[in-house]
Amino acid sequence: MSGKRHTVSLILIGIAFLLALASLAGATQENVAWGYVTAKTDSFTFLGKTYGGTCKSYFQLTQFTTDLSSCLPTSDGKKTIKFDDGEKCAGELEDMCHDCKQSGKSIIALESLALVVMLVAMFLVYKRYTGFDYRISTSLSLIIAFNLIFISVVLWSTMCEKQVEEEYKKIYSAFLSILALEGVTVKLTYTVYAGYALSCSAAVLILIAAIIQIITPTQRAAGYSFLGGR
Repeated sequence: MSGKRHTVSLILIGIAFLLALASLAGATQENVAWGYVTAKTDSFTFLGKTYGGTCKSYFQLTQFTTDLSSCLPTSDGKKTIKFDDGEKCAGELEDMCHDCKQSGKSIIALESLALVVMLVAMFLVYKRYTGFDYRISTSLSLIIAFNLIFISVVLWSTMCEKQVEEEYKKIYSAFLSILALEGVTVKLTYTVYAGYALSCSAAVLILIAAIIQIITPTQRAAGYSFLGGR
């Protein structure tokens, strides 16, 4: 029985490792961003051109990609701005860029460390399978990996996500006020995206593996095949 539990643990940790690794691609990749803002504006006309509809801005760990051209009168089109760009992240974007930059850097460091710890945990689980008494160290390594990823998710939610919602409300309000379009309403919605979801999934799998390792006593099952069966 313990051999099968170790096999399950290795599979769970392996999948969690891949999920966490993929979430780190959210440092720069739009399709693995950690969150996005959806802005829905009423239809309105400005200088003979009609605007309004839905616009999305994607937030990665080191930058964000936005295109407001269909929602607000702007000639910028789609653009990518790095959080550490002192020129483009100045003014009303400064607070958001600062918090997102800090949380992004911390997340990259924490999840990179979590990947290393997961590799160590996989080695320890294998050694437990062969009969070594690494129950405490294996369980501890998995708990550490879980906490590192959990802290990453919390950092994003409490720092970057919070500032994104606040700053985008200011941005749209300022645009509409300048254009004397007070009657136009804007609905802003922040939603977590792929990178965030991948990290949460990885944390859950690691936690399950940790519980399995905690409740599994160390014993060598003679004749038991690692792939299953006797």
